[in-house]
Amino acid sequence: MARQSPKPVGKPYTRHQPLGDNRLARHASALNQHEPHEALDTLERSQAHRSTVNTDRIAITVEPYGVLNDLLGGLTLSVHVPAPHDVNALMAELTHRFPAAASTLLQTAAAVDDQLIGRDTKLDDGQTVALLPPVSGGQPDTSRLTESPLDPASLMHETDDPAAGAVVVFGGTVRTENRDKSVTAIDYTAHRPLAESAMADIEAEIVDEPDVIACRIQHRLGRLEPGVASVYVVIRSGHREAAFAAGRKAIDKVKERVPIWKNEYFTDGTREYVPGVALDSEPT
Repeated sequence: MARQSPKPVGKPYTRHQPLGDNRLARHASALNQHEPHEALDTLERSQAHRSTVNTDRIAITVEPYGVLNDLLGGLTLSVHVPAPHDVNALMAELTHRFPAAASTLLQTAAAVDDQLIGRDTKLDDGQTVALLPPVSGGQPDTSRLTESPLDPASLMHETDDPAAGAVVVFGGTVRTENRDKSVTAIDYTAHRPLAESAMADIEAEIVDEPDVIACRIQHRLGRLEPGVASVYVVIRSGHREAAFAAGRKAIDKVKERVPIWKNEYFTDGTREYVPGVALDSEPT
């Protein structure tokens, strides 16, 4: 009797067995029902995040003065300031973008519409903020700021008063040596509206001193060579002691409070802003 082969148990395994119609339908359904929704959710979350970031920031135009013009790389730049949208946040953003300017920004004052503002002052979208680094000594010309040669004779005429028994004139000039280097020129720049206002305030404060009758200050702007006068202070008072003291006080106040910057040029071809003192950023 012929030997019979055993009957196979179950369906034989086939390496290239295709998916059955039902399995293929279920697989396609899973793709349609889950993966597109997950991708859409991811996209929506990403868009929502970007929207939050954009709404959280405001656009500010920055006008850097003095050494900040070099450190921040231009006359103006646009900065997107995060919440809480104040001057501190602006300074933090600039420090992040320009780490080399960090130490200067710590001593920098801010101004909006030619008025100094505090570090906690809120900023508005689209505003322009002037950044004023420590001052170093100090459009049409004015009687206090000019790019023309200074005129001490006119200051003497303006302050003339027969009640005065003493007159003191202080003049500051560009010198040939500074910080152990030979100077070829100094470029004086200023925030004109704030400088003009500060000089007028100083004149009024000096006149309030005992026995002082008149005070006038004039400062030169632009590039000056050694030997050229950069500033004059004229004081008239009843007696010489008051005149000498008032003249010293006036020039000290100019160097501390007037936003004027000095960029020195040297014979070795280098240049450097003269270190100065930080302006008071709190409004008075």
